[in-house]
Amino acid sequence: MMTTEKYGCRALAAILRGHGVERVMLCPGTRDLPLVMAFAREKGMICNTAVDERSAAFIALGQSIASGKAVAAVCTSGTALLNMAPAVAEAYYRCIPLIVVSADRPARWIDQADSQTIRQPCALANIVKRSYDIVAEAVTADARWCVERTLNDAVMTTMTGRPGPVHINVEIDEPINSETEIEEGEYRIIKRGETRMSLTEDARRDFASRMLGKKRVLLLLGGMPPDDRLNRALKRLGGNGNVAVLAEPLANVGAGVRNIEATLCLLGEGGRRELKPDLLITAGGAIVSGLAKKWLRECAPAEHWHVAEGDAVVDTYMCLTERIDMSPADFLRETAEAMRHGREYGGEGSDYGERWMKASEEAYARTAEIVDNSEWSDLTAVKIISEMIPDGVNLQLSNGMTVRYHEWLSRRKAHRTDCNRGVSGIDGSTSTAIGAASVYNGMTVLFTGDMSAQYDIGALASWRLAGERFKMVVFANGGGNIFKYIKNTRDTAESERYLYNRVDTDWRMVCEAYGAAVYEAYDAESLRRQCAMWLEENDRCSVLVVNTNADVNAKIMTELTKIKKI
Repeated sequence: MMTTEKYGCRALAAILRGHGVERVMLCPGTRDLPLVMAFAREKGMICNTAVDERSAAFIALGQSIASGKAVAAVCTSGTALLNMAPAVAEAYYRCIPLIVVSADRPARWIDQADSQTIRQPCALANIVKRSYDIVAEAVTADARWCVERTLNDAVMTTMTGRPGPVHINVEIDEPINSETEIEEGEYRIIKRGETRMSLTEDARRDFASRMLGKKRVLLLLGGMPPDDRLNRALKRLGGNGNVAVLAEPLANVGAGVRNIEATLCLLGEGGRRELKPDLLITAGGAIVSGLAKKWLRECAPAEHWHVAEGDAVVDTYMCLTERIDMSPADFLRETAEAMRHGREYGGEGSDYGERWMKASEEAYARTAEIVDNSEWSDLTAVKIISEMIPDGVNLQLSNGMTVRYHEWLSRRKAHRTDCNRGVSGIDGSTSTAIGAASVYNGMTVLFTGDMSAQYDIGALASWRLAGERFKMVVFANGGGNIFKYIKNTRDTAESERYLYNRVDTDWRMVCEAYGAAVYEAYDAESLRRQCAMWLEENDRCSVLVVNTNADVNAKIMTELTKIKKI
């Protein structure tokens, strides 16, 4: 096979492919040309490209999220690497295997007034599992051994234990390169043995006994990828009356209370005190519900176990008593089995789980009643669209209000639901969704606010990676809607001028410029009509623009937070 003469670049592409990496996002540049050539000519590698490195990295992130596999993103030297940092941070805090590859000048030329040169080695050190530096011109046997060993280490690091991003910096003397003929199988692949943590028999009985002995066990689940093993474990736990499951939509499980914030609001302070858990078990990523965090910090349970693979001590609720270092699916499966070993079910006389589910149903009913009897708003639109989109979609949510709207209203269990809650930024929502859509055979729907969409507007240049499978909803409410809802900002004198940051984008012109289809709605009647056409669009990416009033949206959301039991 004819490819680049630079050994380090060839080895990088071949070793990544040998470890099962199938996709790479390539960004244009001169210094990274040998890397582009190596990846483009590597058999079995799917290569895509994006001009904007920030968007490219988020697209790679979305591809990794949707596929469950490591994905690489390649950039040239200089500030190109720094533009990838937001996506890398998101990958780090969401445990996503992302491999960032940057082309670089040789070390001797750093800080020597050479163009497009910065201090790239370890530039992302605080947001990657590990940083690596290799040379492209590896000539001697020792140099090639070092390159291969380093690259195998990098790929295994991104995928093992607590998955996460790694950074590989490649020093390239001259990007001008000639081709060379190479034999397949020239590079050494160091295989990784599959392992799984398991509780000892004594530990299994101990955890089960302690759970059975509590009247109120609360299992709180944050963002996670779908896991059939976890769903089976939750089903086994469901027979125990003392166990309640609170699982945000981003937890991607089929059991438990999903509308956590609405349910807590409905319960009121007295109800929340009554349902204070004796034992709290947490798993998954950050919780969206601010009220849940406030409640558990103020009504701290006597015991709190956090179940996760990783090194950090996560004490979100300031009451952690035990860290369990294994996957939530394995821990809950083994514990549920042990709980049923000595008796059929635990928690006799406890209706803890039933009380939570009853409150959740009442909260859904009260929310729907308020929204149905209110003015046209984002919430009305979310309710209508959620009822119209088909089963089996992958749902992507931007940060701000859209992820909160979904938790309050939607009862639909999508194929999976995702939001960039690792860092909770708005900067790459569209790019991430396009990346996810490019590897999912079904429909991917993005719900995003106009400020988030404006921030990542360049992502629309890459919609062709996903084609008509990608559908986007923009809530055009003037921007900064969340600041009108959050108590700390809605009454601040500076908010109107400096936080709301009104967005008056002409989305029809934007969509037409990028070649996307656009549909607009201004009320419930036009939304149902436009939404049907938006869903039926089969030739290209389609954008549904929902025009609402920010003040009305904020008023209704504020009213919802005051819902009480009837």
